[in-house]
Amino acid sequence: MAAVLAARHTHAMKRKQRGFSLAEVMLVMVMTGILSVGGITGWQKWRQQQRLWKSVQQVRLFFELQRSEANWKNTDHLFAITRPDSRWRLSSSVRGSGVAESESSLQLIQPFSDVDLVDMTPGLGFYGRRNTARPGHVTLRSPAGEWRVILSVWGRIRLCKTDKEERCG
Repeated sequence: MAAVLAARHTHAMKRKQRGFSLAEVMLVMVMTGILSVGGITGWQKWRQQQRLWKSVQQVRLFFELQRSEANWKNTDHLFAITRPDSRWRLSSSVRGSGVAESESSLQLIQPFSDVDLVDMTPGLGFYGRRNTARPGHVTLRSPAGEWRVILSVWGRIRLCKTDKEERCG
């Protein structure tokens, strides 16, 4: 009898466990799913923030180009928003000494569909003499937040992230 028990014991010792139990596999799958959902959500939020930031940078660059041209040619560049289709378009009309009012060759078309231009100060523009400007702002908004591009009276261009607690001026 002792020999039979010893044989069973050695047979059980020689058997190695292979694979995982169903509970272990399910636990790993649930953890992987939770981490994936968190990663996808974070990635989408980051992507929205990057789209908003790129749009703000493009508006700033558009203003800088218009400011330079207004100063170089001593003309006035007044900005307007148009929405000919589902996208917004920021353009400038040129008025100057001896020049009839015309559209500028530069226009900024909405770069991303989820970034909207929600507010612009009326009469916003640059005046050629000494880099002066009509002060005001342009507000861009997306699901990631809101940014303002602010023009000062001396043609300075600033960027300001607006929050509910803290407003830019």
